[in-house]
Amino acid sequence: MDMASEQTGFRGLLAQLRQATAQLADAAVDTLQQRIELLVRAYRAELQRAITLSTLAQGVMLFVWTAAVFAAAAVLMAFWDRHRVAAAWWTAGGFLATAALGATLLLRLRNPSPRR
Repeated sequence: MDMASEQTGFRGLLAQLRQATAQLADAAVDTLQQRIELLVRAYRAELQRAITLSTLAQGVMLFVWTAAVFAAAAVLMAFWDRHRVAAAWWTAGGFLATAALGATLLLRLRNPSPRR
């Protein structure tokens, strides 16, 4: 074999190596683009789920608050003639206990204890 044919063979191998590397890079970029598209879709779906959940939770809280106010008014009306002060204190205490329970649960969710 002479020197010219060895260089031609070497250049051919380099050309094949460049082509294979380019194909591999194209495949890697395509895979990365697909993964990013899937990630964006998952993010959008999770964001939509969180928005829906938050909206529904706010609606539930509105109705729970309205029911609590009507229940407090019913207690006050039922005991207004005989025990006005006691009914007012018990109603206020009920709201205070509910608020304390809600604050405790909120703090617990905000700062979860480490798992054992």
